[in-house]
Parts: sequence; C-alpha cells; structure tokens
Amino acid sequence: MVKVDACAVGLHYLVFKQVARDIAEAVGMGYAETPRDAVRAGCRNLLIVDNVNERVGFIARRWRAEAGGDVVFYAVTEGPVVVAPGDGYGRYIAELTRIVTPSDHARRWLEEAGYHVEAVVPHGVRVPEKAKGYEGRARRAIYRAYYIKRKFPPYGIAAVRKAMSQGYPITIYIRDDLYPQGLEPRHQALLQALGQGVVIENSWSTTREKVLSDIEGSLFFLNLADGGGFELEVLESMAVGTPAITAYFPPISEYYPRNELTVEPIGEWDEGYPYITIVHYAYNPDDMVEAIRRAFEMPRERWEALSAELRERAREYDYRRVYQAFAKLLG
Repeated sequence: MVKVDACAVGLHYLVFKQVARDIAEAVGMGYAETPRDAVRAGCRNLLIVDNVNERVGFIARRWRAEAGGDVVFYAVTEGPVVVAPGDGYGRYIAELTRIVTPSDHARRWLEEAGYHVEAVVPHGVRVPEKAKGYEGRARRAIYRAYYIKRKFPPYGIAAVRKAMSQGYPITIYIRDDLYPQGLEPRHQALLQALGQGVVIENSWSTTREKVLSDIEGSLFFLNLADGGGFELEVLESMAVGTPAITAYFPPISEYYPRNELTVEPIGEWDEGYPYITIVHYAYNPDDMVEAIRRAFEMPRERWEALSAELRERAREYDYRRVYQAFAKLLG
C-alpha cells in the first residue's frame, strides 16, 4: 500500500466521516476528526469530504498558511452550487483546492458554477465475500435515514403509508441524535405521519456493522429519497445483495442497474438553503407502491438472480480500488 503524507477529514455528517475513514484506510493516509487534529498529527496535505460551502474555503486558506500542503476537496452537492468561485471563500475553494466529485451529477453542478473539477471518483463500498441468501432474510423492506425533505419527501411518506395499509411489511429507521431534551420536533412529526413500522435510532451510537447487518437481513431496501449527491446507502445495499426499490434519478442512475424495482421520476423541483440548492426528482407515490408490490411478488429465482447481479456490480466500486485515485492526487 502506498503511504501518503496526508490526513482525510469528513466534516459535520456521519456519512462524510465514514467516507473519509474509508479513503484513509484504502490509501494509507491518516484520519483526523478535524483539520486542527490533522495539523497536530503533522500531516502536510489534507483531503476534505464536505458539501460545497464557505467553510471549505476557510479551511483551505488556513491549511495553506499553516501546513503549506495541498488540499483535495471531495465535493458533494445535491444541486446548483450557491457559493460562487469568484466571491468570498468560494475564491479560496477555486484557487487553493483540487476538486473531486463522487458523481458526474455533482461534477456538472460544480462546473456550471464555474469551478474546475479535476476528477470524478465514485464512492467506494465494502463488498463481503458472502451475503445472506433468500431464506436467511426477513420478508420486509427496510429504510434508514435522518430527516431532511429529500430523504422523506411527501410522496415518499404517502407511498409508505399506502403500502403499509395494504399489509406490506416495511420497517423505517429514523435516525436522530437523541439529545437529553428528547426526540427532535421534525422527527416527532415524521413519527406521527408514518405511524406503525417506525424505529427511532440514535445516530451516533448505532454502529455501521449494525446498519449493514439490518440491510443484509432484509429482502429489500426501500429508498424513499428523491435526490442526492451519490446516495451511498443504495450502493451499500447492492454490496450485500439487497435489491433497492428506488426512484431512478441521478446520480443513482450512474451505478444502479434499471430493473423492475426502479421508479421513473415525473418532474423536478428546487429546495433552497443558505449555501446549497437541492434538486428533488419527484415521483408518483402510486408508482412507488406498485414497485413495492412487484418486489414482494417477485419469485425467489428472480430475487436471487437480481441479488447476484447487484453484488457483481458493486464489486466495481470496491473502496480499496476506487479510492486509489486519491493517492495520485495527494502523493
């Protein structure tokens, strides 16, 4: 393994920290919780996994001043970029970082904003040697996400409610930080909207192994999301041979094979935040319910063939292979 004089840092979100850890392991670099920890560790170069926001420019400027090394920005965006390359800290992103995106979808948004994207490196995944077969799984569809609108769009909630009312076994894990003051109001509202079949889960204390074990132990992964920068959960479900019932939007369409469990979007709408715009690819809730029906009526032989196909496709995204691209960028 090539040793790289660099540290990988994932900012803010658990998934970004997970990706940073995987890159560090695959490439042979250090992992740090924060850029300051990376400075203390003596790393010369830095890899940041984050959304496109001004904090990345601030960090890049400080890093160049204090450590003097290169900064690679593994940039995730779910829509048009608000932080422009000619303004404020966006200028430091453009001038001081080498930008890499996990999908062509994200690359397009950054380039439209005026940034130069050096490479597209898809997210990597761990593919176990073996996965549970049909008989070793619970007859259910599983979904796990914290609440933001793109993870639980209104038509996704409507589809789940209708499918549950028709008797389809679906378990929804709502990820919450579970601070001492209790469940967040947004998750309380989601719990009321979904009713039965919901499990509240502490985001920080639930291990990655538990998450993957739950997906592998279910016949299907029900992806309610309608947009994203990559949607790593779908790739992780593929790695353990769990077919995904999902809307077929970019960037999922870049790596997930279209099949009888994919649902075509019917339109787009934008959701604005201070530093990002999320593009939602709307789908018809009845189309999603029909896909759920097709899943549970799927013959075992077809499930086994689809499961094997998805695992084979996931092997193309083995994290130890795809993340080697960062060794060249940081070496």
